[in-house]
Amino acid sequence: MRILVVEDSAGEQALLRHIFKQYSEVSSVVFVNTLSGASENVSECDVVILDLMLPDSMPDESVRWIMNCEKPVVVFSGSNDQGIIRQAAEAGALNFICKGAAATQLVAGVEFAIAEHQLEKEKRARRQEKVRALIDTIQSYRNQEARA
Repeated sequence: MRILVVEDSAGEQALLRHIFKQYSEVSSVVFVNTLSGASENVSECDVVILDLMLPDSMPDESVRWIMNCEKPVVVFSGSNDQGIIRQAAEAGALNFICKGAAATQLVAGVEFAIAEHQLEKEKRARRQEKVRALIDTIQSYRNQEARA
């Protein structure tokens, strides 16, 4: 598992580095402290852990970033503002972990987000396959009508 951590606090970064070092499932952890840094590095990860309050963005900008992110996002925040938590979830964040949570909760939250994202991709692929089959059936029917 390759993790991108978007967190501006050196203390939180050190804690997360320590936590993830203990899990063999984690192959790499990249730390950036800005949303622009996240955009530059997101293609190389399997999951994003995102603090909503960053030096180059306010929570609403971070929420918009989540909406456009192709990777699973876990919000990692010290805020318990229900409004922003709801907005992050509606934008596509797959989990919310409070800073200070147990290491096992953090790792489980990340694993859950990756699994949920994979399930969504599989569902989307099945829906697209069904739509293509339906379109093929309709076109075949139209071709038969045109020949008749």
